[in-house]
Amino acid sequence: MQLVLKNLNVSEDEAARADRVKTAKAVRVLLLSCDGKEPTKLVAAIAQAKLETNATAMGRSLKSAKSVLESLKATRWDLFLAVSAIQGERAADAQKLIQDVVTWLKTDEQALAGGLAAKLSDGEGRAIKLLTPPTPPKPGPIKPDPKPDPKRWSVIGSGQNERLSSKDWSTTAQELHQKLEGNPRYRLTIDWTIEEEPQ
Repeated sequence: MQLVLKNLNVSEDEAARADRVKTAKAVRVLLLSCDGKEPTKLVAAIAQAKLETNATAMGRSLKSAKSVLESLKATRWDLFLAVSAIQGERAADAQKLIQDVVTWLKTDEQALAGGLAAKLSDGEGRAIKLLTPPTPPKPGPIKPDPKPDPKRWSVIGSGQNERLSSKDWSTTAQELHQKLEGNPRYRLTIDWTIEEEPQ
């Protein structure tokens, strides 16, 4: 456990102070003190056991030791090491996952909802998502280039008038109309905007 924490950049001192580690060590000491004892001395050894965290935590640690060890062996720690190196847009999510893993490893089994095995399994799923490159958006349908206009238009005249009143527009429209009538090959292009004068 301490080696795993060390690989996740947790110092040996910090790992040794973790509740899960302290509880596991206390359970180990208790089991060693009980090993081979006859009944009377066995009761005395249990009565004198040092409770590093609490009796409930030690009991849960003992009962779950096998499943915890199996989950530690089965976990793909390389995923978390790869996540810890993520940079860029996903760096914050990657750092959050690493912090969660460290918290799970340091927390007593009885205080960890669902247990360590379930948490690490969930963490592996999060790690895989973080390490999977985002799917690029699907390109839309390719629009064909508009057919070039075979005609070569010549500019006969142009101009710009801003904020015309109704009367001004009538005059301008009449002038443009006369030009268009003067040559049936003339065409007019209009780009217009109507605005309201402030009060």
